[in-house]
Amino acid sequence: MAPGPIAVDDKGNVYVIDNRDLRKITAQGVVTTLVATPTTILFDPNMFNLPNGLVVDTTGNIFVTDYLAAVIWKVTPNGQMSRFAAIGTGPSDPTGSGPSGIAIDALNNLYVTDLPYIQSAGGFSLVRKVTPDGKVSTLVDASTGLVNARGIAIDNAGNLFINESLLIVRVNVAGALVTYQLPASPAGGTITATGIALDTVADRLYFTDAARHTVDRLDPGGAISVIAGRAGEVGNADVTQ
Repeated sequence: MAPGPIAVDDKGNVYVIDNRDLRKITAQGVVTTLVATPTTILFDPNMFNLPNGLVVDTTGNIFVTDYLAAVIWKVTPNGQMSRFAAIGTGPSDPTGSGPSGIAIDALNNLYVTDLPYIQSAGGFSLVRKVTPDGKVSTLVDASTGLVNARGIAIDNAGNLFINESLLIVRVNVAGALVTYQLPASPAGGTITATGIALDTVADRLYFTDAARHTVDRLDPGGAISVIAGRAGEVGNADVTQ
């Protein structure tokens, strides 16, 4: 197995991208494969190619961003897969972009980071909104200067949080941006945010730090603390700090 993106529905079922397969794990630990992609196929416009993120809506549909195919796939609870929305340009334009991170709100609107394939080519990251009927609009355009927007999360008020390497960007419901330069943590070293998740109850943001090999927490007041791992230490031991 090569598990990657993961999501949980309101019944406690876990969904995970395993290489290019989509698997479901029930609360009782029963594993089934909803979508299987043959390992012999490198690219097929009708299959998962490079799935980067997934969420589950209130009716059990799973939405998967496919970075290479530039599409959001919709997978029904019984495993029926279809194209839901086109995001970016796809492999026909190597200097273009594709969908990366994805979040969902209580009304089943999707929020997706549109990530350039080649950052050095001058491409910019965008943030798209996709309504439940598949209509795509742009919430954050190239004028903001984002180039490496990957993970995305949303709070109960509809504010978006996006990680861009050394930055956490907050986009409020009116579209205004607030950028937080991530300071050095108490453990020291450079912070490079990759994955991101939001605790909507405590209003705390958690992110994985690829540079220091830790999991960090960003509190509403801006304080950052390491909650797992030791800065600079690579390994597979269970380490709290």
